[in-house]
Amino acid sequence: MIYKAKKIYDANRSDLEKERTDDEFMAMYEQYEVFDDLEEEYLDMEELVTASLASYVDEHLELFAKIIK
Repeated sequence: MIYKAKKIYDANRSDLEKERTDDEFMAMYEQYEVFDDLEEEYLDMEELVTASLASYVDEHLELFAKIIK
């Protein structure tokens, strides 16, 4: 999925990286419908991905935060 998104990003990089107002940014959702399938694919797995990441961070907290005792 990341490689598919990167291919789209690379092809549109200069436009995707432009400074935009909030309204212009929101309009990009309609302009870049090519991302829609990837968004749906991610939303289908979002809960599992979030839980997996949270679990990893909890188990490796020292990699993400300085623990002060």
